[in-house]
Amino acid sequence: MVFATAPDDQSAKKIARGLVANKLAACVTIVPRITSIYAWEGEVIEDPEVLLMMKTRTSRLDELTQFVVDNHPYRVAEVISTSILHGNQLYLDWISETVPTQSAMTFPPLAPPLPPLLSPPVGSSPSSPSPPSPSSPSSSSTYSSSSTSSSYSSSSSFSSSSPSPSSVMNILSQRRRRLG
Repeated sequence: MVFATAPDDQSAKKIARGLVANKLAACVTIVPRITSIYAWEGEVIEDPEVLLMMKTRTSRLDELTQFVVDNHPYRVAEVISTSILHGNQLYLDWISETVPTQSAMTFPPLAPPLPPLLSPPVGSSPSSPSPPSPSSPSSSSTYSSSSTSSSYSSSSSFSSSSPSPSSVMNILSQRRRRLG
């Protein structure tokens, strides 16, 4: 299960449709009207957002993450995952049947890109460097694990280990801010 936030329904639906069309996710559930409160460049920010809940295979997490990052209006897109420990076996089988184990395709960004939604926070400049993206090589190990120690079958395509609390906090501390 992968979670991401987006600034609005339009960008969330664009990402969701692309993920499903490219078989990177079997289903994307969009939860409207959430509020995110986070630290960004020394300030506490509160933004309305929508939540995307993406159902996919562990083996596709890197591709899915890259697709979201490439098609997201945020400079640092939130993309975090957790393991599916148990569920309706028919639904889990459907995910496995819908999302291939791997793909040889590369996915170009969906056109056209969304325009920036907010200007940078006061005191920052548009040319200030971006924080590292959660999909950068130094943090990609956060998203998948080879450990399988759950009640769910080890032959399954789902991993049972979760990122450590410190790695999740590291990802969240690198939250995104809209380009401006």
